[in-house]
Amino acid sequence: MAGPRDPAGSRRSAETAEAAHWDAIASEHGDTFVARAEASTNDPVHDAHARALGDLSGRRVLDLGCGMGLWTTAMAGRGADVCAMDISPASVETTRKRAERLGLSRKTAPVVGSAHALPFRDGAFDAVSGHLILHHLDAGLAGREVARVLRKDGRAVFTENSARSGILMFARRFLCGRFGIPKWSTPGEYPLRKCDLRRLSAPFSRMRVEHPRFDWFFLLDAKLFGFRNLRASRILSFLDHSTTRIAPFMRKLAYYQVVILDR
Repeated sequence: MAGPRDPAGSRRSAETAEAAHWDAIASEHGDTFVARAEASTNDPVHDAHARALGDLSGRRVLDLGCGMGLWTTAMAGRGADVCAMDISPASVETTRKRAERLGLSRKTAPVVGSAHALPFRDGAFDAVSGHLILHHLDAGLAGREVARVLRKDGRAVFTENSARSGILMFARRFLCGRFGIPKWSTPGEYPLRKCDLRRLSAPFSRMRVEHPRFDWFFLLDAKLFGFRNLRASRILSFLDHSTTRIAPFMRKLAYYQVVILDR
């Protein structure tokens, strides 16, 4: 039986729960993601992630935790050969269907697998990309596996959440899931802490963390209004921008961050 003295068993249990959670979401919403058009955004976090990956033409890229395949097809559309891997079989199937619809099947290879034991040879990829995946994982083990499958001069780029803000972590613990405020996280996950980043980066030669935007009021909009109130969205967006103009250091307390790891 898995327990505190059986970390491997605990990881397997957590992965089983995560797979079931995302299988259910993919079963309910997968068709929407398959049909969704490729679109450019004005999201600074998205843009910073794409910029950090650089030119993808002809490169072998692992989309770790591919989800519904939005980034898989975006990278394939930029010329990459993308291996799309996720713990959720239904999510991987959604990614396969999406790539097929967009005519990108030959540029994508959907795979079901665990980020704690990547089913690839050493140095198999030029780059690894992931979105909101690391905080579901054992950061040290995942970091070693990502470094292993990257070539010697390869790069990994992750968009992740951050536990750096005590205010946001207080709200996460005591407000989300209460008072009509939705809670989107699964029980085993937690935003990345400084100690997680240290363990993650240990096998790499360099780590850089970017904070492309301040997003406290963006999160408030998402939780309270679901972006359905245009006037509220404009006011809250203004407050986010104003905060970093007045106090630039606040940007480092943003919830979303881009973590760049060079092999």
